[in-house]
Amino acid sequence: MQQLRNTLLATAAVCLLGVAAPAFADSNVAYIAQTGNNGTANQDQSGGNLNTASTTDAGSFNASYVVQVGSSNTSGQVQAANSNSNSAVVYQGGVFNISWQSQTGNNNVASTTQNNSGNIASLTQNGNWNQGYILQQANNDTATISQTGNVNFAQVHQH
Repeated sequence: MQQLRNTLLATAAVCLLGVAAPAFADSNVAYIAQTGNNGTANQDQSGGNLNTASTTDAGSFNASYVVQVGSSNTSGQVQAANSNSNSAVVYQGGVFNISWQSQTGNNNVASTTQNNSGNIASLTQNGNWNQGYILQQANNDTATISQTGNVNFAQVHQH
């Protein structure tokens, strides 16, 4: 029942994003909060600039996805204390974007992909058996991964 509720809330939020923030819209703010388990949050701000996407998960087995294809966008994802087996994925296709991700718990995966120049990506993971990935495919990008705990994996690829 909780999974159905989370799925319906995430779907409603995505639908509202489509109504309130059509493609190529600028200066929008979207926030999704999930307090249970097995939830999915999707945020799509394709083509616009100066947008903010924020997701907070306080549970386990949650997934958070953000797509921003414009410039000067900000994405923040938090998967809070004792949240285990979560995934957080960010794709930013424009220039001068900022992505920050924070996960606390075990068996989490976080990934940021940025395809243009002047982007900043930051990932913090506190726990064990976590995996963090940052892929930046242009010039003048900055990437930081900070992990505490045991048996963690971090990879930054810049080209």
